[in-house]
Amino acid sequence: MVSARLWSRLGLVAAALVLAAAAPAAPAGKARPPVGEDALMASGRATALKVAARPDYPNPGMAYSCLALASLAQQGDRGAVQGVRSSADALMARLRRDGRGRPIGWPFQGTRHCAGPGTTDAFGDKTCNTADTTYSFQTGLAATCLARATIVTGQRRYAETARQILNRWASVASERPCRGCVLFYYSDSPNDRGRSVRNTNVLMGMAAAWTWRALRTPDMRILAEGVAATEDREARNDNRGYLGLDDDAYRKDPPRQSRRIENHAVLVAKGLVDIGWALGDRRTIGLGREVMIDWHQCRGADCSKIPCPTWSGGERCADAQAVMPCVLPDDPVLGPACRRAIGRSTRFSYLQTWAVADGRLFRRR
Repeated sequence: MVSARLWSRLGLVAAALVLAAAAPAAPAGKARPPVGEDALMASGRATALKVAARPDYPNPGMAYSCLALASLAQQGDRGAVQGVRSSADALMARLRRDGRGRPIGWPFQGTRHCAGPGTTDAFGDKTCNTADTTYSFQTGLAATCLARATIVTGQRRYAETARQILNRWASVASERPCRGCVLFYYSDSPNDRGRSVRNTNVLMGMAAAWTWRALRTPDMRILAEGVAATEDREARNDNRGYLGLDDDAYRKDPPRQSRRIENHAVLVAKGLVDIGWALGDRRTIGLGREVMIDWHQCRGADCSKIPCPTWSGGERCADAQAVMPCVLPDDPVLGPACRRAIGRSTRFSYLQTWAVADGRLFRRR
């Protein structure tokens, strides 16, 4: 069982996930009628459009909103197209570039600092990443937004920028832990070398898969397949935890780390499903399904005393992550879990809207 202290030290990614605000639960003892999926989606769409209209809205919230609107636009919602364009333009304006103007990625935007605005001790190990550090969590989500913006708007500049970013990271902030595998680092800071975080790696693979879908360039497919291969290796080694096999902390205590199930798993699952769908790879979709089931059922671990902000699986929570099984709405295990989670919801955030909208999109193709 993981202690509360350990959960509090999940670091930057946990702080980023807080931006996907939890939906309020019904007051104790008071039954309420279900809101209905269409009404929930309308509320989430409205929220995403409001975010898209605010160029200063923090990332990853801006990226989540972009992805929700992109999915709706890909299903014929013309009113969502301008929101996608506005989100992508806002992210492009905040993109970090090197001294020659080449795109690098996106920084941390939060309130936890170690030496002034923009700095952070990502893993609670008393190292302090500088304010010019870029992170694979924010970069993977934002680059995916850019790729899908090209699909929605037809403007190649968005996906071309994503491609440049991903190729840069592949050359300076990644490694190849096995034959055919790709592992993107948690950040481009030297402090985070040797740190393997599964959800951030998969989000970069998701960005590569959607960029391939937008541009059909072989380099992006190779990167996406490499990330999927890394996750296949995690599955073959029965790792269900937050950290990857190659992480320094994982290597110190594999039995505990491999059972460290919590909410970061939903983005591992979602990203793998995206990779599989974009590439037409059913095996990778299956990997995502297994990760989502592991998370929802807490297979191989004890999540009974973990609070909803850390683990939202099972049937007890009504926050944003609880709806993530909806990415596979026809699955015999995840489909019923999706519908029950929708029944517990009173409104949707952009994260929930993205999951449900993509579930509908993937079902159609």
